[in-house]
Amino acid sequence: MRIAVVGGGPAGLYFGYLWRRRHADAVVTVFEQNPEDATFGFGVVFSDRAMEFLRDDDPGTANAISAKMQTWSDITLVHRGEAVRIDGVGFSAIGRLELLRLLQERASSAGCELRFRTAVTSVGELAGYDLIVGADGVNSVVRRSHEGDFGTSLSWLDTKFAWFGTTRGSKR
Repeated sequence: MRIAVVGGGPAGLYFGYLWRRRHADAVVTVFEQNPEDATFGFGVVFSDRAMEFLRDDDPGTANAISAKMQTWSDITLVHRGEAVRIDGVGFSAIGRLELLRLLQERASSAGCELRFRTAVTSVGELAGYDLIVGADGVNSVVRRSHEGDFGTSLSWLDTKFAWFGTTRGSKR
């Protein structure tokens, strides 16, 4: 089976790794339009529960990621000068570039072919693949090409975002 994964972010890389780990005879090619050291965003956060799921299914990846994570069991929200501490929320964070590098290494070591600086502008370019996986984000060429088939739609709303920052630099 030949599989094309469009998008070399965490989802695309991890899919490729998992598929090759379970199907060693498959050919998996990950197409990423950006260079391998490019990223947009600063980090990825995992809840304690998400890390439990990962550890149960894939202890090797969980251990590789955990070694590079910062972990907190509480959050302090400051609003209009008043600090509110919320305990027991348990989460860990890793820099997005560090996570990408770890997942690139794992996908490559599992036998995935990683093609950076390779933009896929049409699913027609992927003729000959048995399966195309769209892991290419909100502006997905895969989803746009099959919106009618997938029944997908996008809605733009006024959304408020919260940006959390920290001065913590060491693991607790």
